[in-house]
Amino acid sequence: MLLDVKTIRETPGASLPFDYELDLSTLDFFGEQRLPAPVPVHGELKNRAGILELHAAADVTVETVCGRCLKPLSVPLTVSFVQPLSDDLQDEENDDIVLITGDTVDADAIVTQAIILEIDMVYLCSQDCRGLCPICGADRNLTPCSCEAEGGGPCSCETDGDESGIEQ
Repeated sequence: MLLDVKTIRETPGASLPFDYELDLSTLDFFGEQRLPAPVPVHGELKNRAGILELHAAADVTVETVCGRCLKPLSVPLTVSFVQPLSDDLQDEENDDIVLITGDTVDADAIVTQAIILEIDMVYLCSQDCRGLCPICGADRNLTPCSCEAEGGGPCSCETDGDESGIEQ
């Protein structure tokens, strides 16, 4: 969504509210499309004493799987942020300020970046998820494993150690 900044640029205290849905279904997260539903976005563009700020919030549901047992998960997130905007960058190295070129700002690009930065790479169904057996693939949360390890002893998944290497 393109927001017209010329209407509030010269009026300190002015604001421009917005409310729309953002389609991120084609966004690729390492081969997964984790955001299949449209994302509701609302907020306002504000002129605070001549400084423009984009205040926005997005309600996201991340569709993914547990990083240990591969159980499907729906994780709701609310992403809220304030993004300063400027026509002129004093410091070219400053990544905190988005440069406005012309009379519009692309809210979709700013909101998409904020959502991507907020989504974790790995989610767990619970902190005590035991995951899958590395030998037979059994879900250790549902059933004990009956396979034997290569050395002829009990499967390593019968111990209390966590072989997944995933911490959260």
